[in-house]
Amino acid sequence: MPTLVMHKREDQVQPFEAGRELAVGIPGSQFVALQGQNHFPLEQDPATERMLEEIKLFLKK
Repeated sequence: MPTLVMHKREDQVQPFEAGRELAVGIPGSQFVALQGQNHFPLEQDPATERMLEEIKLFLKK
């Protein structure tokens, strides 16, 4: 099943490597590293726009 895994580099809740490990454990997954610290997407967070764009691109595949 196609899977998109995104993780912020400085996530305050989960270590960045946890996101990478998750993606490695899912064959064929796509991993996207995002800038930022917030664990949840916030409207004012610059990474939120990129996250939404990555989701749109992923869903077009």
